[in-house]
Amino acid sequence: MQNVLASLFVLPALASGVLTNACLPRNPFSAPCFVVGNAPVPPSFRPTVDELSKTITCDSRRTIGNVPDVHTSGLSFSNIFFTFSPTTPLQFAIDSFTPPDTISLDTLGTWQQYLDLFTATEIGVRSEDGNLDTVMVVRLFLDIQVARIKRRLGHEGDPRKGRSIEELIGELADEVLRSTYVRDRRLLKEILLLDNL
Repeated sequence: MQNVLASLFVLPALASGVLTNACLPRNPFSAPCFVVGNAPVPPSFRPTVDELSKTITCDSRRTIGNVPDVHTSGLSFSNIFFTFSPTTPLQFAIDSFTPPDTISLDTLGTWQQYLDLFTATEIGVRSEDGNLDTVMVVRLFLDIQVARIKRRLGHEGDPRKGRSIEELIGELADEVLRSTYVRDRRLLKEILLLDNL
């Protein structure tokens, strides 16, 4: 009898939405695997989140905070991240992600994969409201390099949907000046010289 009475109260409550969402299980597939926290991701990243969710996979290893190691097309973030390198983020980016003199569509594909890995990881760090110093400068540098490669290959546009290379460089400069890596500030001039990529 008690079970019947309980059903009479619970079922109408469910139908009318009286019970809160806290009572309902959270859908584990509601966010991509690299979005691990509850902090809001800036609106400018939302289209990118949707795009990356189609190509990025994750494993159980962690790279920055609780963000998992991300993979795309055989490449892994953990294999290109500079954590164990005795350098700064911008110096690492210049040393590691300046394209060769001769470029092709394959070059563009590879650099786009690098950018996707750093972008997915940055989004994951943002979702945890974590420290972006170790990842954002490299992602911005890769944004610029992908845009430059596209320009050299005759492709219009850039990876940030309508932003010019000059605007991307300005965003990188702002981030470097805000970061704790003072040595990176001396490298900004070198970034401008790379415009003849």
